[in-house]
Amino acid sequence: MLKIENLTVKVSGKEALTDISFEIKKGEKMAKKKLPKILEELCIGCDHCVLACHLGVLRLVNKKSIVVKPEACDSEGRCICACP
Repeated sequence: MLKIENLTVKVSGKEALTDISFEIKKGEKMAKKKLPKILEELCIGCDHCVLACHLGVLRLVNKKSIVVKPEACDSEGRCICACP
């Protein structure tokens, strides 16, 4: 079970891909993590974000990007930078 505290959703501009920031409590420590958040209404299915992610976090399904392996995300933002 994943307990998420202090969930912050950041949506900026007209990008189809943004991020969700949250903190995960691990024992006595808090770890910050960002995951990609696809805004379906803006996603054009170009596949740029999927190709930019070297960890296979994203996949194109029905011409829309989806997060398929959130645990593998390194939070570096390559996918967000690749989004037109």
